[in-house]
Amino acid sequence: LPHKAAMIARLLADQTIPATRAIYIGDRSEDGESADANALPFIAVTWGYGSLTADEMRAGWRAVAEPGALLKLLLAD
Repeated sequence: LPHKAAMIARLLADQTIPATRAIYIGDRSEDGESADANALPFIAVTWGYGSLTADEMRAGWRAVAEPGALLKLLLAD
């Protein structure tokens, strides 16, 4: 596939996952852009290899700095 957005679209279609029931979790701006392209909420984890900076964050994206915070955010949704 040509890019992550296409990969996510294929995954959602192949697995019949509605976008309303999915969340993209990643550590790079391209992950967030791929989420946006597929109308998915995006959560940036800032402890990964590609850790996003505050300047790279877009409106609507959320960020967490540790696994426990991610769990809390997922359970709250």
